[in-house]
Amino acid sequence: MENITFTAKIMNKNKEGFYGVYIRVTHNRKSEWEKVGFSIKKSEWSGMVNKWVRSSNDEFEFYNSQIEKKIEALRLEKKMYADKPSLKTATKDFLVFYNQKLHQMRDEYNQEKGYITTKNKIVEYLGCDSIKFTEIDCNWLKEFELWLKKKGWGGSAYTHQKRIRAIWNKAIKEEVVGLQYYPFKSYTMPKDKETAIERLETNELLELFSLQYEKIDLKFWVLKSFELSFNCAGIRIEDLLCLKYSNIKDGRIEYQMKKGITNGTQKSFKINDGMKDMLNSIKRNNCMPGDYLFPFLEPGDEDKSNEEYKKIISAKTALCNKYLKFIAKDCDIKKNLTNKIARHSWALYTYEQTGDIRLIQDCLGHKNIHVTEIYLGKLQKDKSDAALDKISIYKKMQKSKAA
Repeated sequence: MENITFTAKIMNKNKEGFYGVYIRVTHNRKSEWEKVGFSIKKSEWSGMVNKWVRSSNDEFEFYNSQIEKKIEALRLEKKMYADKPSLKTATKDFLVFYNQKLHQMRDEYNQEKGYITTKNKIVEYLGCDSIKFTEIDCNWLKEFELWLKKKGWGGSAYTHQKRIRAIWNKAIKEEVVGLQYYPFKSYTMPKDKETAIERLETNELLELFSLQYEKIDLKFWVLKSFELSFNCAGIRIEDLLCLKYSNIKDGRIEYQMKKGITNGTQKSFKINDGMKDMLNSIKRNNCMPGDYLFPFLEPGDEDKSNEEYKKIISAKTALCNKYLKFIAKDCDIKKNLTNKIARHSWALYTYEQTGDIRLIQDCLGHKNIHVTEIYLGKLQKDKSDAALDKISIYKKMQKSKAA
């Protein structure tokens, strides 16, 4: 356990003014943070070892014992990974390491949520929450895949196995387990079920944008957000929900992207006449620069902890997608209308009009043009399939027989 320290700290103040209690685990100048599970006032925190919570808190003895227990549990957990190389790999637990990697994903809510789902599937399959690295061999992976299929989760088998493989790769890179135990050398991954990418045709877009709703109807705001997304090169829903009147400057909409590797990228779009009319239609009385364009988020939502903020964005995204289904019915669109379709529709519409893939890459915020090519390729394939199906000679033969 050389060079490993455990320090109790408070951080992440919530809206009630309480701070969460965390343990900072530092090893070779690298730190990880573990939640203890309770919050206190700053004035009740001393930070002194074994006397972290002051006696001014009625539950100080209980809270201090919880911190002590958490540190001891972490000490035992970390000991497993601080063992000398001579220790047998078989003693190392896959799910303990998996949980460590989960903790490091706390800034990526959607990614963390997916990995939690996979972990829960593993635990359900095992009937316990412990399995050694060396127990996960090729046969185990095949049996787990078969179990997923029997449970009706065969369509997501590739995704679950991919996450398990990613955790294994991290363990090998960090020398937690030896390469000789790597099970994916002899295991054939299940086929990835390619997700179809849908878009709206020009006539569908025109019909959609011609719908009229009252401002008191949530469908009004959901439709207008979809319309603005399309006109701003498919702005992602998270960026869209966070737009404020202060983002409108000198006839342009300017904002910083928030997702993944594009996080922090500055984007700017000219407000054309159509967009100006649309923005005027959503303008509310007495709006201030700090007010959101759309009434989905509350003041202070962006200042909450990353976990709380991501949950709010996820919930509001689901709400918008729910109401887009209602809107699709109102104009008889049969497609599964979601926020992403605004992005897909803009991409292919613009490519058909300009043929400029570099323009689309820049506007979508793709770091690699290969991603844009794959993106457009899937959209064009779906359109080609629909066109070929429409002109099929066999369908014409069936129609002539029926006549």
